[in-house]
Amino acid sequence: MSFPTVDALEREFRRLEREMTSAATVDIPEDRVGFARLAGIELEAWQKAVLRSDHKAKILLCGRRTGKSTLAAVTALYRALTTPGFNTIFVAPSLDQAQIPYLMAISMYRYMGRPVPAISERRTGLELSSGSELRAMAAVDRSKRGFSADLLVVDEASRIEDAAYYGALLPSITRSTGHVMLMSTLYLNEGFFADTWHATDDEWERTFLTSEDCEYFQKHPERLEMVKSKVPEWYYRQEYLCEFLEDEFSIFRAEDVDRAARAGEDLQAIEFEDDTWH
Repeated sequence: MSFPTVDALEREFRRLEREMTSAATVDIPEDRVGFARLAGIELEAWQKAVLRSDHKAKILLCGRRTGKSTLAAVTALYRALTTPGFNTIFVAPSLDQAQIPYLMAISMYRYMGRPVPAISERRTGLELSSGSELRAMAAVDRSKRGFSADLLVVDEASRIEDAAYYGALLPSITRSTGHVMLMSTLYLNEGFFADTWHATDDEWERTFLTSEDCEYFQKHPERLEMVKSKVPEWYYRQEYLCEFLEDEFSIFRAEDVDRAARAGEDLQAIEFEDDTWH
C-alpha cells in the first residue's frame, strides 16, 4: 500500500482551494430585495424596508406569523455571501427556536445552489470558504460568554432573561461594533426588550406590525378569525395585536404603579379573605 506524499497532498489542497475561490465569485445581486427573489423569497413591503435599511440596531415588535424569521434569514444570508468573514449568530430562548431562521437561511442557500462553497454545513452551523459563518444557539448565559458576532439576531427576545442578554449576548457585538436585530412577539411589559422598545432615543430603528396588518393575513383574514375563535382574548391581543398587557397575576397595572411612584404615593398592601384568593 502506498501513501500520498506531503507534496501531493499540498498540490491537492491548492487545487481544491482554487476551485473554492473560483466558485465564490458567483455574482450576487447588489439589491437586497433582488437577492431575496434569487433565493426564492418574495418579501412584503415592510420586510423590504427593513432589509434595505443599513441601521445597525433594529428592534421589531411584530405579531405572530408576520415573517420576522424569514426577514432575519434573508438578512443574514445576504451578509454572509457578500461580506467575507461575516459572522452571524441566531439566538432564541431554546435551540429549536434559534434554528428556525437559521434553517430558513440554509434552505435559501441550497436553493441558490450554494454560491459560496461550504467548509462545514450542520444543523446548528454553516461555515463558508469565504470565512463567513452562521450559527444557531440557545440563549444560555453561562455557556455563551466569549463569542463574537457581526450580526446578532435575537428571536423571541421578550422571553429571554436580562442576565443572558446583558451578560452574554450584547457583549458579543461590542468588540466588532456589529449589527443587532431584536425580534419578538410580546410577553410581559418588562425586561430588556420592553425597555428598549419604550426608550425615547434614536439608537434603535423600530418596526411595529400586528398580524392583522400583515399583507398575508389581509389576503387571508379567515386564518386569524380561526385563531381568535380558539384562544383567549388577552392572548390574541398580546400575541397577534402586539398589545402590552399585564401579567395575569398582577394586582396593579404597570402604568398605575408608575403614576403612583411619580406622585410619591405609598401603595398599601391588599389583604384578601381566605376564600377570595384562588
